[in-house]
Amino acid sequence: MVECLMSRKVDRYYLVALQILLIVFPDSDHKAVLETLPAMMRNALEETIQRIWIQGPKKVYLDYPAEGSKDERIECWKQRAELYHGIEIGIESLDVGIFAVCQKGPDGLPPDLHEKVESSEHCSIFTDHFAVNMRRAACVFETTQLPGREMEFLVFVLNEMMQREAETSKEL
Repeated sequence: MVECLMSRKVDRYYLVALQILLIVFPDSDHKAVLETLPAMMRNALEETIQRIWIQGPKKVYLDYPAEGSKDERIECWKQRAELYHGIEIGIESLDVGIFAVCQKGPDGLPPDLHEKVESSEHCSIFTDHFAVNMRRAACVFETTQLPGREMEFLVFVLNEMMQREAETSKEL
């Protein structure tokens, strides 16, 4: 996660954070989990957390499932579209200063999604569709205050993980 944070891979950082949240707080109410998140992360992950916690599947796609099923690919598209939509909401609501070169990418899923995931070129179609969003997301951590808040949250989650592991070890 720290590497993602430092290399400005904001999208991957948030997906790893979501994966950790699913491990650390599996039985918690999704609203309680959202309240613990830093503002930008909460905006970025809110739609996905609500959908995954309520509907499932509780799987996070860090990478596009090139060899996966059509359903897995569609789920990955949904997660990525929700993530980038949430990042845009965060940029607007938190007045995050984004450089002019960081143009806004497509919002939502393409109407021909099923055709795209069935195409022989589905991997490059996925990458091309979200390329602008990925570059814009990278601009988010160029503001000085956001990475610090994200690091504070990372420390909190790691402490929670260690505490739960210690409790589990005592029970055994």
